[in-house]
Amino acid sequence: MSRPAAAALVARHFSTARTAAPVLRSALTTAATGAMAASLPSSLLLAGSSVINNTTTGNSMSTLVRIQQTAANVAHYDVDGRSALFTKTNPDRIRAGSVVQVTSLTSMTKGKPVMFAGVVIAIRHKGIDTSLTLRNYVLKTGVEQAYKVYSPMVTSIKVLKPQTAFVRNKLYYLRDNPKLFKWGAIDDLVKSEALRVAVADGTAVAAKSGGKKDGKGKGKGRR
Repeated sequence: MSRPAAAALVARHFSTARTAAPVLRSALTTAATGAMAASLPSSLLLAGSSVINNTTTGNSMSTLVRIQQTAANVAHYDVDGRSALFTKTNPDRIRAGSVVQVTSLTSMTKGKPVMFAGVVIAIRHKGIDTSLTLRNYVLKTGVEQAYKVYSPMVTSIKVLKPQTAFVRNKLYYLRDNPKLFKWGAIDDLVKSEALRVAVADGTAVAAKSGGKKDGKGKGKGRR
């Protein structure tokens, strides 16, 4: 193919340099070997190189901006430091096999807190869209709940027991093999956590009420 014919073919099929970037990239690669160097005008080769460089720079900038936006969103919704529970560098992070209790709201306006505890069978690490799936048995029926970690509907995430017995990142096989996990242990952990919270609240209330009684007694003695 002659040089004018090649130039006419490129000009007819590609009206803009950006549209021609993918084909020009392969053409430039071939031109480096000397096969098509004489078939394309030098001005077209320079234009293709410029478009390719600008496209690469634009992709890098967009990736950087996306990472920065994700980090800002996570920091905004990380009100109680729950992001540390899903950081891969944290040795005490939540993993598949951990027993976790999640408290969520039924509604953002007049919602009541609802607690659900279960074993983590899957975790999806994806920035602000990070989520986890819990599985438990309620009235001898398998129940699963999926939660968005940074959702404002999720008020708290507590680790009742860290992962110790599983190696895989996905525990979907527990659906077909429930005997591989002691599901009754989850109820015992929930009761223990409720008792611990009740004792802590009772101690705090007793401390406050005790302080008030002492103050009243001193006042009466002075009178």
